[in-house]
Order: sequence, then structure tokens, then C-alpha cells
Amino acid sequence: MLFDEKVIIYSEKNIFSIDEMKECFYEMPENIPSYFKNIPRKIFSQEMQRDDMSRNTLKTCSGFINLFKRSILFCSPFDMQFVFKDEKIHFRLGTFPVDIQQFIDIHPDEQFLKYAPEAMKNNIKCVLRFKSNMYIKSSCNILQHHPSWHDTKFTAASGILTKNCEINMNVFFFVYKNQEEVIIKKGDPLAYMTFLTDKKVKFKYESIEKKEHPFIKTFSRLKKFTIDKI
Repeated sequence: MLFDEKVIIYSEKNIFSIDEMKECFYEMPENIPSYFKNIPRKIFSQEMQRDDMSRNTLKTCSGFINLFKRSILFCSPFDMQFVFKDEKIHFRLGTFPVDIQQFIDIHPDEQFLKYAPEAMKNNIKCVLRFKSNMYIKSSCNILQHHPSWHDTKFTAASGILTKNCEINMNVFFFVYKNQEEVIIKKGDPLAYMTFLTDKKVKFKYESIEKKEHPFIKTFSRLKKFTIDKI
């Protein structure tokens, strides 16, 4: 007997309500780009003056359809403004001033960019981590990756969220050197989350009282989060 996979998404009550969290995660068909409905199934032939039955469009691509059947679209919970000036990042979120470290930080170059190929270093300003302050726990592994079929302001880096672990919904972005200002509106796509399972996935949203997060007692969590099998 195959049991459904379960995904719990939760946040502290003073940050997100259940309805606000539901606005950030879109399942099929809501996760499909809006322009998809305008794509015809066949390509019109000027020569024959009718649809060419031998040529299909993206609308009949199984790879595209399967991606959105197995994925949800994670969208921004806030209006955000990023200004990169004088080697500093200026960040605004919503209407009121916030603690920048609660929502974003810069990935230290010593962890990755310092060792990247020159072509990559010459093109990328920094790696930025957005911390949504929503947490997710899933009974299956989730591939998080760039929402390449949507119009986005940042390029999201790929990674796998390990099953059965409570994980802050972080998204890592590549910031390019030609980007001086980026404005992300509430509801803009941030990342695809593809479930690495053939089972049906059921979602549950929870709003909890503020709690202290567990103290991590080791320097590394690599062994805990490394996946043996998918």
C-alpha cells in the first residue's frame, strides 16, 4: 500500500497567518506561467495555410507538464527592494524597517565564490540568501531550483531539502555584477520545489506560537542532512 507524502509548512503567528502562507505556494495549474494559455498546440504553416500536424509546441511537451505536476511554485511573501552600492547591500521589506539579518545575508566568498572559475567570478557579484521565516517539513526529499519558465529578477541556485527535517525556507540567489537594483513584488516567483516521489503530496499549513529553535550542538550537520537514497 502506498501512503501519501505529507508536507507541513508553518510559521510563527506574528509573521504569517495560514492564509498568507497559502498565498506563497502554488500547485498545478496555478503554478504554470500565465502565458502558457496563449500557446497553441500546433504550429501554423504559412506554406500549407493550416496547422502543421508534424510540429508541436510546448503545450504538448511531457517534460514541461510533468515538471509542473510534480512541483509547486514558491513566491515572494513580501515586496522587497535590493540596492547594491559601494560594496554594500541596502534592503527594504514592506513598509516598515526590519532587521536585515532576519531575512537576508550574503554567502561568504570563502564558502564558494572564491573558488569558482574566473568566468563565473567575473560575472557574479555575490550569492545572497533570502530567509523567508517560513519552515517546511516534508516526508519526501524536495529539489529546489530556479523557476526558469517564469520571468524572474534573480537566478535561484539549486539544492535538495532533506526529508523529515524542519528547514527554514531559504533561497540562495546569484547576484550579477550588472545588477544595481532589484525590486521583487509580493507574489513574484522565487523557486520551483519539485517533489522527488511518485506519490500524491498533501499539504498542511500551521501557525504556531513563537518558540526557541533547538540549539545545534555540533559544528557540522552534513551527516544528518546527507541523502543516501532518493
